[in-house]
Amino acid sequence: MRKNIGTSQPLISCPSLRIQYIDGVDQLRAMAARWDDLWLRSEVTLPTARAEFVAQWVEKFAKPGSFHAAVVQDRQRALVAALPMVYRRLGGVIPVAANASNDWSSGGELLLDPSVDSEAVLDVLLAAVAELPRQLLWLGGATIDAPYWEAFAAAARRAGLSVELRRHFQVALIEIGDDWEACKHSWAKNHRKKLAKHVRQLERRGELRLTVWSRLAVNEVESKLRRAFELEDHGWKGRAGTSVLHVPGMFEFFLGQARLLAQNGELELSFLESAGRPIAFSYAMAAKGVHHSFKIGYDREFAAFGPGQLLRYFLLERFHNDPACHAMDCVGPLAAGQLRWKPLFYTTGRVVVAPRRPIGRASLHAYKRWWPYFSRFRKRPGLTVETTRSVDIKSKA
Repeated sequence: MRKNIGTSQPLISCPSLRIQYIDGVDQLRAMAARWDDLWLRSEVTLPTARAEFVAQWVEKFAKPGSFHAAVVQDRQRALVAALPMVYRRLGGVIPVAANASNDWSSGGELLLDPSVDSEAVLDVLLAAVAELPRQLLWLGGATIDAPYWEAFAAAARRAGLSVELRRHFQVALIEIGDDWEACKHSWAKNHRKKLAKHVRQLERRGELRLTVWSRLAVNEVESKLRRAFELEDHGWKGRAGTSVLHVPGMFEFFLGQARLLAQNGELELSFLESAGRPIAFSYAMAAKGVHHSFKIGYDREFAAFGPGQLLRYFLLERFHNDPACHAMDCVGPLAAGQLRWKPLFYTTGRVVVAPRRPIGRASLHAYKRWWPYFSRFRKRPGLTVETTRSVDIKSKA
């Protein structure tokens, strides 16, 4: 059982680094400036990994008092690594330290300063993980082919811990270059023709326009966000009862998230309008030169015109004229329609680590042995594409 919770402790093996445990969102908010500075230096581009977003996610989806984090700081007290966790029971039985993330939204990820000695920093972090009073570290939604997660797994093995990286699905990442015409000509001819046809058909009905709200004041967010989610509610998610407006309290969660994004100039709400009527929307987060396309929805009455694809088309055109944007992250499981944009790919999955405890090691062994059989009977979202294309996107600047 770990001791001196909430205090810094020097690590004998690396005296220049110290481990600190955070218990509760109040302590997280107290160090928000240092946490967010680490996020800015890290390779994580989703803004929901910043402190206030993590706290908001925990307060909505986790039990009170379940949030903990292990952070590593250097001699100047700057954070060089952080791992946010939520304590819960897997299957109601096995105590695990899970990440603050679910199907609705991410609430944090492993943060690592790429400019430091990652082996030394992660060795310190994993030494702390080995002492956690949990049987497993159960981290879903991880970008498992990212260098920092691969380094994390290597550090776990050096520490003598059992570790498993299990892939779940691929995500499309569309590169934004400087030449829009060249980009369009890289797509299949049939794709270009279909887009042009749908544009002409909709223009005959009236003006076709893309409206992007990227500089909303906080008090302007609610009306625009509700307009977007009402459009989602009119589609298949509304009929299935899984739209944001159908789930109690979920609109309030996204409203809080959107207001935080707007405060930082990172909210992008986009609408494709035909004759003044919104037919598709995008709820996105723009940070570190990446447009994270978190939600796209459309009016099912216009499904024959491919409104979601047209919205993405006009957004890509806009980004090619924006020197600050160098990628569109499609966030969710890879879909067939996304392949038409010639994307790159990255893989998300689960990282499972068993500290040095018999029950944890046995649980991880069972997971390794039985999960492949169990997963055959689960519905797997998204496609899998065999590819060697890199996701190392460089800024246009």
